[in-house]
Amino acid sequence: MTEQMENTELRERVAPELRVRGEILRKARRNLGLTIAYGVVLIALGAFSISTPYVASGAVVIALGLLLLGAGVVQALHAIASATELGLAVRVAVAVLHAFAGMTLLAFQTESLLVLTSIIAAFLVLAGIARIVNALRLRHTENWGWLLAGGILSAVLGGLIAAQLPQSALWVIGLFVGIDLVFAGTTTVAIASAARRVLPRPS
Repeated sequence: MTEQMENTELRERVAPELRVRGEILRKARRNLGLTIAYGVVLIALGAFSISTPYVASGAVVIALGLLLLGAGVVQALHAIASATELGLAVRVAVAVLHAFAGMTLLAFQTESLLVLTSIIAAFLVLAGIARIVNALRLRHTENWGWLLAGGILSAVLGGLIAAQLPQSALWVIGLFVGIDLVFAGTTTVAIASAARRVLPRPS
């Protein structure tokens, strides 16, 4: 009886995850060609970013600057259009800050790359230290060594990036974006391949 209840509970926990996976595969199967093409484009863009990280890093800063500038303009227009005394000054101030941040990124791209890379390096070091501490707390559990290794790798990578500043500012962001795009594209193509293999062609 106890085993049956445990099996039922296990099925109830697993069922939602299986439904989500099935829905992802069905959507990929319905748009198989588009999904594969999207994945290939992501891989190509990632490969380009990895091979030319300087160009990709600059493009990221420009895109982020334009995004912040556009967000500031839209927020300001929305605040004025729905003008009410309650909170108007705060909303306009937030819009101005967004626009100012965007213009700063666009006007000082090299300095912006340096600041962003420094933030990335600090994040990697702090995240690595946190993982190492957590791994040591869990050292009596299974596979705690993987968490420790990941923490050490993250901290060392952040330290290496920080040690190579300001030179590393020119390539770190582009390289990271490229790696992320390659992984995203590979995952997309893998999902499409799995959908084609598992599910029948939609009628």
